Amino acid sequence: MMENVPDAAVQTITYKRKAHKRKRADLLESIPAEKVHHELGDKHCPDCHHELTEIGKQPVRQEVIFIPAQLKKLEHIQHAYKCEYCSQRDLTDKIIKAKLPKTPLKHGLGSASLIAHTLYQKYEMKVPDYRQENDWRKLGLDLSRQMLNYWGLKSSDYYFKHMYKLLKQKLLKRPILHADETYYTVLESETIKTYYWVFLSGKHDQYGITLYHHDPHRSGQTDSTPELCEKYREKYANIRILHKKNGGVGSSRNAGLEMATGEYVLFVDHDDLLSETHIEELYKLLKKNDADIAVGNFNHFIEEKRAYGIWLKEDDYFEKTYTPEEWFTVEYETVPYNMSIIFAVPWAKLYKKSLFENIVYPINARVEDDLTTWKIYLLADKIAYMNKAIYTHRIFENSVSAQANKTAVFPLEAVEERISLLSQLGFDITTEIEAYCYRLNICIDTALKDGDYLKYRNAKQKLAILKKYKKI
Repeated sequence: MMENVPDAAVQTITYKRKAHKRKRADLLESIPAEKVHHELGDKHCPDCHHELTEIGKQPVRQEVIFIPAQLKKLEHIQHAYKCEYCSQRDLTDKIIKAKLPKTPLKHGLGSASLIAHTLYQKYEMKVPDYRQENDWRKLGLDLSRQMLNYWGLKSSDYYFKHMYKLLKQKLLKRPILHADETYYTVLESETIKTYYWVFLSGKHDQYGITLYHHDPHRSGQTDSTPELCEKYREKYANIRILHKKNGGVGSSRNAGLEMATGEYVLFVDHDDLLSETHIEELYKLLKKNDADIAVGNFNHFIEEKRAYGIWLKEDDYFEKTYTPEEWFTVEYETVPYNMSIIFAVPWAKLYKKSLFENIVYPINARVEDDLTTWKIYLLADKIAYMNKAIYTHRIFENSVSAQANKTAVFPLEAVEERISLLSQLGFDITTEIEAYCYRLNICIDTALKDGDYLKYRNAKQKLAILKKYKKI
């Protein structure tokens, strides 16, 4: 989460792309060529009218022409042949018919090229059915979107289903899998939302596999996730699995901590990506500095825009160690490296497991990290930080942080508890009070919009007290 405090600057991150230069010959290499010769019609000198002699020719320019798509109707006419000799000797005529090419789908107008093009337009070029319907009509073919859908469904059933099963078997044998889901509202569904999953092989596999799967549920239901996990447990002795009902993020973290038997703990959100050396780099940083917690930075990727909101450059790298009190001084820093987010979240860190002996994540909170992570820091003696993006945090429109209102993302309780405890420890709480006032204003705005007048008046009261004693 990112928190704005008074006088905080706004960070602008820019980067340049290297221009990719291509020679014209390389650009046109795959395009069929046709030579067009330009000759004189009248090969006589315009002055003396004697005949001209050709002395040479040279290429002047190249250009690419576009030939618009066209439709052609093929009428397949089958010829039949009769063997007179066999027919005279047998009771029935001997008739032999010429072989016909098989149709992709029975009883339809669609040829292989036509059906393939509609599938390419829809799934590769993202052209919806209604637009394809209009495009085909302009070319003189009145194809309904129902027919286009029928072709897609039948082609998948007849031709792609067996290939999908084979690729799935191969994908399950890969050592690394990536998975993610997006929800949609689907007509005639038993649930309000249904989910489309994408499963990918690792980027270093020789042959990449990407599979899509529709499922009515996201988690805790009858999907194939438990079976997939069990297969990995059988294959790798160091994998342990707990099957539990979906109780939220805090419940899952608590359950994982209960099962953990190693010396270190690391958290990963299900939507996010780790660099290949994520754990190795954190471990080396922790051991090199004899620290209790190793911390890295992250890139922030917005899925709907397919763009990075935060991008850390390689030359931004540095390392630094902190005491817990020093680490709290960067809690609300947003410039230049978004330390406020790094401070609050549990991921992009490697912890000594001994720090979690009495740590429990709240199970009824919409956002649990701001209520908990800071307490782990206080139990450490040394925190080692490297300013390198070893984690990619992905934001979806249906994610918790995207859907939750600001009061849930920036809970008052977290700052109130920090102010109470840090003041007893003798820490400087100036920035905590500034952050508390910021959150009170958020609470006031949100509560008023939600019609929660009790929460609204309570926040107004606290803000008035702070103003009276000149804390703001």
